[in-house]
This record gives sequence, C-alpha cells and structure tokens, in this order.
Amino acid sequence: MRFELYNSINQYINDNMDVLARNEIQNNLIISNSIRGKEGADTTNWFMAAVKDTGGTPRLIVLMTPPYNLVLYELDNNENDKALNVLIHEIANLGMQIPGVLAEKSLACRFADEYSSLCGRIKEDGKKMRIYRLDRVNAVFFSSGKLRIADQNDLYFLPYWSIAFNLDCGIGMIDVPGAVDKVRKLLNDKILYIWEDGFPVSQAAMGRKTLNGAVVNAVYTPPHYRGKGYATSCVASLSKHLLDSDYKFCCLFTDLANPVSNSIYMKIGYKLVCDYDEYKFVCGGVSE
Repeated sequence: MRFELYNSINQYINDNMDVLARNEIQNNLIISNSIRGKEGADTTNWFMAAVKDTGGTPRLIVLMTPPYNLVLYELDNNENDKALNVLIHEIANLGMQIPGVLAEKSLACRFADEYSSLCGRIKEDGKKMRIYRLDRVNAVFFSSGKLRIADQNDLYFLPYWSIAFNLDCGIGMIDVPGAVDKVRKLLNDKILYIWEDGFPVSQAAMGRKTLNGAVVNAVYTPPHYRGKGYATSCVASLSKHLLDSDYKFCCLFTDLANPVSNSIYMKIGYKLVCDYDEYKFVCGGVSE
C-alpha cells in the first residue's frame, strides 16, 4: 500500500473522482467539496490524500477541510484494514490533529478505534446519520402556502432561524453577526427557499451539488409552526423543483436521533442509501 498526499485539487480529482463516483450519494461531501475546490475555493489547508494499492488504484480516499471532520471512503465499501493502518500511521507521522471522523458507519468506527489507540486520543460518539436519495417526489399532502426563493427582505428573521437551526442540530452556537453573514451568502447564491403561508413558516436549501445531483439541507421550521405539514411541503416542493431543473436526483443527511424528520423524508420518497457515523476525538478532556 502506498500513501499519496496531494497539494493540487485537480490532481486529487483526476486520481480519485472515478472511484468516488461509483457511490456518488454516499460520497456527496467529498465530491461537493472537490467541486468547490476546482471552482476556486481556497484549498491551502485541506488534507487531500489517498492510499493506493500496487496497481495505483485508490483503496482509501481522504478529505479534510479544516475545521471540519476527516471524511473517508473505502473502494466499493470493501473493508481494507491495511489501507486504514497506512493512513493512520501517516497522520501520526505528520503530527496532524484530527477533530473527528465522518464516514460509512463501519469505516468510521474502525478508524476511530485505531486512531484513538495509536495517537492516544479519546473517542466520543458524535451524530448517527443516514443518507437518503430521491428520484421522484411522491404524491404527498401539501399544506396551504407556496414555495418561494428567499430574498434580502427576509433578513429580519432568517438569521434567528439560522441560530435556532444550529442549536436544534447540536452544531453549536453562532452569534447574530455570524448568522447574518451566513444567511447573506445563501441569499446571494440564491439557494435558500421559504415556505410561505401568508408569512414565512419553514425553510430548506439546496446546500451542495454533486456530479449529477443536489443536496437538500438547512431544513427548519420554528417550533410554533410545526405539526402543520409545512416542512413536508417545503422539502417536497424544493426537491421537485431541483429534479425539474435537470438534477438526476436529490439527497440529504438526517439525524437518526430525530425520527420525525426521517419519517417526513421517507413519506416524500427519499430512500435509504447508507448510515454515516461521526466520532469526535478528545485530548486532555477537551474536544480538538
């Protein structure tokens, strides 16, 4: 097994994208970030690597975009402990600090166990997630209201929804100026949508694009508007809009700790692709 570290996003894509594309939805994070890098995002501090066999085929593909987690993929989801061992020893030799890992659940667990053992880090359970795919929207009941794209006039409430969304998802606290900046970017990119029933009641966004699909995220309904079908209507309408816009599929992550959202997405027509687990690494009692 041979470890290869990349400093060129183009070379990383050339070497690995065909392998990633075999499981495009599972690899939507690596693929979408690779696309961002090719389109001009700053990749200076990115950790882009692969472990290859003697024939040069990538057996384990790696991407980390600090401060976010390390994301991994094994070729065709075939367990390869030799490749994993090579990667972890290279990470140790480089003196890297890994905040966490995110991958298909078996791979995430195996990496977390070996990395924590070799590097003296304590692993902590993070989110347990599920990836879904949608090819066609089911005939669901739509609440009253309609979908529209969010605009600058919505800045009076959207930053507060963004703060509440982060807290609901356990992502962490964000202050108002930070939330305003985050929302302004979504508005400028024209990817944030509102379900409006006389006034705004729910939101969803087209968060990323893959080679052939779109990722739906940032789904949020304020507590006092829940239970009225607004989230279902918002996500179903946005998903249909994206499919009608020539994306071959939509996909999304869900938190398995939230059975309500999982049932909503399945009702719309989203189907299970795989489970994704997160582990965080702690040193001296403090998460890195």
